[in-house]
Amino acid sequence: MRETWWIAEGAEAALEKAALVSVAACMTVAAGGKRLSSDRQSAAVRLGEDSPLLVKWRRPRPGRRWKTWWRASRERHEAAVALGLVARGIETPAPLAVGERREGPRLVGSVLVRPYLEGVETADRWLLTGNRSERALELVRALARWHDAGFRHGDCYPKNVLVDRETGQAMPIGAPYGTFVPAGPRLDRARARDLAQWVAGLESLGFAASLGALTPYAEAVGLGAEVFDAVEPLKARIQARKAARRASQPRREPDGAPLPVALPPDEGPVERRVLPLSRLG
Repeated sequence: MRETWWIAEGAEAALEKAALVSVAACMTVAAGGKRLSSDRQSAAVRLGEDSPLLVKWRRPRPGRRWKTWWRASRERHEAAVALGLVARGIETPAPLAVGERREGPRLVGSVLVRPYLEGVETADRWLLTGNRSERALELVRALARWHDAGFRHGDCYPKNVLVDRETGQAMPIGAPYGTFVPAGPRLDRARARDLAQWVAGLESLGFAASLGALTPYAEAVGLGAEVFDAVEPLKARIQARKAARRASQPRREPDGAPLPVALPPDEGPVERRVLPLSRLG
């Protein structure tokens, strides 16, 4: 077994203090944290009270492991996207460390560690309080700024945006499929897909006529009716896939999605290589 870690300058002491010294140890420690989300392959937890950490970990299921050969984990890509956002002046929680354990080219497990931010909530919750119309407008304008800066989220649902409760500052998170393109108002497919995901997310929250939320977006980026023409069919396909998945869930997962299985504790030495976070790629 071989592990590669990318660690921010000065962060290794915090990892050691929290006993996050290997991918398997991270999963063991995370089992005692506050679970924030989980599915069959991954989980996110909060650890600690003073200077809390958010730990995301993944253990690919046996039938999916072939897809990980020689490929960066989602956690590594998500951290790289976060660094790209910071470099472009888009506020987001910066990663402290990323770790990958591999057996040959196959990913065995991966971990992402970043600070857990206090005083924020996900946009899907924030949108349902206060003046809903004003808040939806603020967020779609933030999305326009991110897109014009060249960022494409790839999983652009309200649950993947954080909002500061005090300032209303919006921050993209959870972007393992994120990409960057040259800045500007060009309407490419990735941009349209982000917008379709955003509108589908609004409709799932009960926002009526959610395509109308794109009017201030189009005005902000200098685009016209082509935005609506590109987004509407993509949104319909997204909603159809989600409906089909919900319909098949009782058959696939009669007891709900099982929790991911953590790696067993290390029983012997693991080859460990540590690189600066700046070399993440």
